[in-house]
Amino acid sequence: MTLSAEDRTTVEAFLQYVEDASAGDDRYGMAARFERSDGSEFSTRFEVEPRCWLEAAVEPFVPRIRVGFVTDDPAIGEALLQAIKDSNEPVSKVLEGALAEAGVDWPDPPVEQVIEDEQHIYFVTPLKMESLDDLDLDFLKMRDKTLRLLEAYLIAFGSAIPPEDDE
Repeated sequence: MTLSAEDRTTVEAFLQYVEDASAGDDRYGMAARFERSDGSEFSTRFEVEPRCWLEAAVEPFVPRIRVGFVTDDPAIGEALLQAIKDSNEPVSKVLEGALAEAGVDWPDPPVEQVIEDEQHIYFVTPLKMESLDDLDLDFLKMRDKTLRLLEAYLIAFGSAIPPEDDE
């Protein structure tokens, strides 16, 4: 399956909006774009700590948006998993509180935990769409929810990221 030029433009405009809206906030690091070679995912990542990112991704063929936190540092991933285990609270409850701080009332939001290639650990919330047209037709709702989810993940995971050693 290939993505039409029009759909690609829609996805890129959405990600550009997310990047532009976050550009003035120093808590969000430099934005970097990624695209899977098969066109199944387009994403923007903001570095919040070395080897830790907030991510907004569009999966055009599903179609859905995934927003969350990712690290490729196994030590950080293990520390986060341990902190979650020690808290005796599901990640969805932690995210629910962070969403409230970000201005969204979303009881028990879905949180998927994905370990990819034994190195990348993702905590993401999917936002389903009827079609990619939702990025245009319902763009204010999708864009606002994406930005608030990025904020919530920053609140929820920012303080849990172990500080980098200054040795």
